Amino acid sequence: IIKSQYPIEYAEVQDRAGGTVAELKLEKKRYSKAKKLYIYTFSAAFVGLTEGGNTFQLYVDDEKGGAFTSKPFKVVYVPGKRTTVVAKPAKKPATVKLPPNWYHKQYALVVWINQYQDPSIPPLRNAVADAKELASILRKLGYEVTELYGYKATKRNILRAWIRLARRVKEEDAFLFYFAGHGQGITTPAGKRVGYIIPYDAKINLEEEDIFTYDDQAIPLDELRKYAYSMRAKHVALLLDSCFSGLMFRALTLKKPAKVDMSFYQRLLSQKAVNILTAGADQPVFDGEGHSPFTKALIIGLKKGSVDLWDQDGYVTFSELATYGKMKVEKMTDGRQHPQFDNLSDEDGELILRLAY
Repeated sequence: IIKSQYPIEYAEVQDRAGGTVAELKLEKKRYSKAKKLYIYTFSAAFVGLTEGGNTFQLYVDDEKGGAFTSKPFKVVYVPGKRTTVVAKPAKKPATVKLPPNWYHKQYALVVWINQYQDPSIPPLRNAVADAKELASILRKLGYEVTELYGYKATKRNILRAWIRLARRVKEEDAFLFYFAGHGQGITTPAGKRVGYIIPYDAKINLEEEDIFTYDDQAIPLDELRKYAYSMRAKHVALLLDSCFSGLMFRALTLKKPAKVDMSFYQRLLSQKAVNILTAGADQPVFDGEGHSPFTKALIIGLKKGSVDLWDQDGYVTFSELATYGKMKVEKMTDGRQHPQFDNLSDEDGELILRLAY
C-alpha cells in the first residue's frame, strides 16, 4: 500500500543496494479527499526469496517528478500467502553542506545536430530541443556553456572547441561534454566493434562499414576517451545521446552507497573521475517525441529534483544521475533501450551537481 500526494507514475521493489527486484503491478487506486492523498494497492511477484526475513525497500516516482524511497521492510516467505506492506518514506538524512565552491569553475560543451550536410544522412527531430534545454539547465547549475549547433558542429569545430576548453580548464574545475546527434557502430574485418559520433559535415554512408572513411569523417569514441583523459579537470563527464555510444566502454553495475554523508562527498571530491553515461548500449536509440527518452529523463530529473535518488539533500552524484537515467529510459522504451555508465578513471571520484530548482 502506497500513499502519495500526486499520482504515481512508476514504482518498484529494490534491494538494500538500490537494485531492482520487481516492478509493482497496480491492483487498486483511490483518492482520499479528507487526507488529500492518492492511495494505491500494488502487488509484486518475488523470485528467490529465502526462508525467514527478506529485506527490501520501495522506490516510487510520481508524475510531478518527485521520488522517494521507503523505509526498509521485511517480507517473510510463506508459500501461498500474501504479505501486506505499508510503504513509509525513509527518514530524511541530516543535511549535508558542501563547500560553496567545490569546483573552482564548471565548463560544458554542448553539441547538437538535427539536419546533416550530407542528404543521405537522415535528419533527427529532437536534438535541438534536447540540447538547448539541457544547456539552459546547466547554466542554472553554474556551468559556463559553449554551444555548437547544426551547421556549426563540424568535426573541425568540435575538436577545436575541445582544445580551447582543455587549455582553460584547471585541476580544480569540472568539465562536461554533451552530444546529441547520429552515432554509428561498425565491425572491422578482424571482428572488433568500434563506435563513432557523426559531425555535421561528415560525408559518409551509414550503411557501409569502411573504418578508414569513418576515421576520416567522423569522431571515434576512442578519440573522445583520449580527450577526456587529457583534460586537467578534477572531474570530467560525457553524456552521449547517440546510437551505439555504449561501444565506448564496458558498463559498470551501479550500487547505492551504504551511507551518504560529508565523508562520502569528500571522498568523491578528493579523487579524479572520467564519468560517462550513454543513451544506449551497442544499439540504435530512440529519437522520441519532443525529446529523446535519454535527454528527457535527464531534463525531468534535474528540473524536478527526482534525480536526487538516495538522500534528497540537493546534491546529485553522477551515479545517481546514471541510475535515474537508466531506470527512466528503460521504462519509457519498454526495456528496449539500455543506458550505460562507466568511470574511466583509475580513481573513484564522481562529478557532483548541486540542484538549483
